[in-house]
Amino acid sequence: MDAVRRLYLRRVEQDVNSAGLSVNRPNRVSYYQSLFQRSPGLPVYLQGPNDRFIYRSCMIASAAGIGICLASIYLMASGNLKKKQ
Repeated sequence: MDAVRRLYLRRVEQDVNSAGLSVNRPNRVSYYQSLFQRSPGLPVYLQGPNDRFIYRSCMIASAAGIGICLASIYLMASGNLKKKQ
């Protein structure tokens, strides 16, 4: 069984290398593991380098959308919304 697995893995490795799918860049897995495994007291979705910006921009967009929705509902309820002709 071990020999079959080794042959299979060798065949897969040959296919990947012959297709040109190997990438010449440093392996950064250990960097990201250390980044996300440390415990600064933040949730995981805020531990990445750009996560705070993405999180805050999504929250601002959500608040703006809710505000526009509530303003439109108020204008429709009060009758001040102008109709398109």
